[in-house]
Amino acid sequence: MGADTRALRAGLGHHRGWGLLARSGPAVTGLPASVLDEAVERRRSMVRRRLSLDADLRALAGSLDAAGVAWVCMKGPVLAEVYERAGVGDVRFFSDLDLLVHPARFADALRACGAAGSGLLTRNFALLRAAVPGELALQARHGSVVDLHWSLVNRQSRRAATRIDTGELIDRAHRAVVAGSPVPVLQPEDALVHVCLHAAMSGGTRLSWLLDVTLTIADRTVDWRAVSARAVAWGVGPAVGLVLQRSRALLGATVPGHVVEGLVPQPWRLAQAVSVGRVVAARSDVRGAPARLALGAVRHRSSAAAAAAVAASAGRWVAMRPRPAFVQSAAHPGSTLHAAGDGADLTAYLSAVSRQVG
Repeated sequence: MGADTRALRAGLGHHRGWGLLARSGPAVTGLPASVLDEAVERRRSMVRRRLSLDADLRALAGSLDAAGVAWVCMKGPVLAEVYERAGVGDVRFFSDLDLLVHPARFADALRACGAAGSGLLTRNFALLRAAVPGELALQARHGSVVDLHWSLVNRQSRRAATRIDTGELIDRAHRAVVAGSPVPVLQPEDALVHVCLHAAMSGGTRLSWLLDVTLTIADRTVDWRAVSARAVAWGVGPAVGLVLQRSRALLGATVPGHVVEGLVPQPWRLAQAVSVGRVVAARSDVRGAPARLALGAVRHRSSAAAAAAVAASAGRWVAMRPRPAFVQSAAHPGSTLHAAGDGADLTAYLSAVSRQVG
């Protein structure tokens, strides 16, 4: 394998494979001892962090429930339970908590989180007012980062191209055991479509996202008719279908062919087939990935010409350079961590959120 392990480490970081390597690394022939040692140490660190995450989730749950704010736990903690049921709970780690509330109760939820010891990490109040993002970042009492969402889609331009009703998601939610306690989680078909959508919004280039999809499908019997209907109703059918197709092609997810065909126009499927090999070699999210393009083009979902153009450029996409990752930094004016604006901007943002439909 050679002395230079930078490419290997970059791949493990991008695909979030350190936990899996810590589990199976001793059986990998030729794996440098330094890489295995790093994987084991990373897993130990994540196990320690998990204790804080679980404690913060319990505290936030109690405070939101006490305030009468309906909420839903999403992504990391819920997926960790899926992995646990699959017998690989020691490979799926998460670094933050994602909670969803109705936009009309967002300010109430923010106060409830504050009562549980959380404080705002987002400091760019001017950006909040101008961009109206679908979430705020908090830091909980034990240090966990909490993304408090009022929408599944953070960026305003993308929300305008979708039709996802947060109120309906919360109404359909049910309680499941997460971190040892029953908490509200998304209804199974909502959860599967959301996991696919989350992957698509960054191009679906991480194997860890595709494994999330694959194990979510294997976790229970899937109502594929409901999944397809939900994806179409949300306006994200092609993007969700492409992630399902990619999960089937690379990880053997049990996705019926008719589901992909029903969600994804044939030219998009061709673009996917040409580009799917790029995923394994990816070291960062890639600009122009078919799943990301499909999401960006949902407002043109009836345009065969748009899909054909993507298919025609699939070869060029394979040769494109990775998109540099945006790093949140207090020094970057475009970052939510950058201090800008004042309390009036925050109040205006919360007022705008409260007027959002669903």
